[in-house]
Amino acid sequence: QVMGILVAFIAVCVWIYSYSPRAKDKLWWGSLNVAAPRGGLGLLAAYAAFAWPFHLDILAFALIMGILGFAQAVAKDFGQDEEADKKFGVRNVVNVYGHRYAANVIFTCGWAAGGAYALTLLMGLIPIWAGFGILGCVATILAAFYTGSPWRGENNMGWVLTYAGMGIAALGFVAPQLVV
Repeated sequence: QVMGILVAFIAVCVWIYSYSPRAKDKLWWGSLNVAAPRGGLGLLAAYAAFAWPFHLDILAFALIMGILGFAQAVAKDFGQDEEADKKFGVRNVVNVYGHRYAANVIFTCGWAAGGAYALTLLMGLIPIWAGFGILGCVATILAAFYTGSPWRGENNMGWVLTYAGMGIAALGFVAPQLVV
């Protein structure tokens, strides 16, 4: 039942990103709308398929992934997306506040996620050896400095680093479950 509610909420987020009321055009809501399904809510829904997802360690994992997902959502608006968004009147952090401000948002998200990760370690929610996952937060902090660097793929180097950061941080939470 919990999984169904979370999946329904994710579906609503996906729908309203592009369709009325079109969260994509609503500045901070657009980034939050991308971050929620990719970050915390997606994790909670996946975990709910197997067990009750509202344990402190899972909620910490979801919070950190949500923060990193928000940084990723801001980073994606640099580069190729930036021009298209301007052309179609999409109001996002990059277009409204500029590059430096948006990079500072990414930087702040990296530090916030890193602080939450450190707190998770200090509280003993994951073993200390899994602390390598905090390097994902460092990758996100570094992303703030590379948002203007083109990447041979789809977007920019900052965008790539935010995705790498999410993957590394997630591995820090998942690895203890694999080592039994």
